[in-house]
Amino acid sequence: MKDGGLTATSKSDMNVMMRDFIDYILGKEVLKECGGLNEAQRQQVIHSMMMICFSHRYNKGDKFIQEAEVEAKETGEGHSIDFSIIRDVMYKYSKKAQDRYFQYPIEAFLFAAFALSDEGLNFLQNKPDNQADPEKLRRLKSDLAELKNQAVESLQIQSKLND
Repeated sequence: MKDGGLTATSKSDMNVMMRDFIDYILGKEVLKECGGLNEAQRQQVIHSMMMICFSHRYNKGDKFIQEAEVEAKETGEGHSIDFSIIRDVMYKYSKKAQDRYFQYPIEAFLFAAFALSDEGLNFLQNKPDNQADPEKLRRLKSDLAELKNQAVESLQIQSKLND
C-alpha cells in the first residue's frame, strides 16, 4: 500500500483496485466495455462494491470516498455513494432495510451473484462459528436461499419496469 495507507488512496487508484476485485470475483464480463453497461453504470457497480467492501470506513475521511462523494454531487448520479444502503442491512437490520437494499438493481445483482456462487456458500460453510453449529449453518443456508430469491425477483420486476 502507498504512503498513508488506505486513507490516502485516491479514487482513481481505488477504482483500479475495485475493477480488479470485481473482475476476479464476478468475472471480466461484468465491467466489459461492450458488455451492455454504459460508463456511468460501470462506475456505479464499482461504487456499490466499494460501499460493501468499505462500509466500516464510511466516516474515516478516506480520500477515495470523499472524491467519489464530490464527483457524485457534481454529476448528479443517483445513489452513487450512500453507505446507508449497506450499513442499514448490516447494522440496523429490518425488513424495511432489506427491501430498500433490493430496490437497487446493482446491490440486488451483487447479492444474487454472491448467493449463487460456490464462493458465497464456501464462505458461509467455512466460518468457524458456522462449522461448530450445524443447525445455525442450515438456517443460514435457508435464509440465503430466500434472500437470493428476493434479489432475483427484484431484478425481474425492475427489468419489466425498464422495458
